[in-house]
Amino acid sequence: GTLPFSGTPKSQKISSSPFNYEIDITKSLYKNNFEKVDVDCECYVCKNFTKSYLHHLFKQREILGYTLATFHNLWVMEKLFEGIREAIGKNLI
Repeated sequence: GTLPFSGTPKSQKISSSPFNYEIDITKSLYKNNFEKVDVDCECYVCKNFTKSYLHHLFKQREILGYTLATFHNLWVMEKLFEGIREAIGKNLI
């Protein structure tokens, strides 16, 4: 499984949000997709790289692809837990 990205060489899933969606960046539809990974995300990866570039990195099995995907997904998880901490602080959960 993925958490949204497990970081293993067999996994190519990238999550925009744990509640939103996952994409398999190795699918051919991303080969010429020059959009940001997630236009709503403020992480370094989404500000600086495209789905096409990540697709290329994964297809070539470049470690940078896994590193960038992991960085993005850790950012997503940090934002999730930030929201949880905030909700706990406000006694919402």
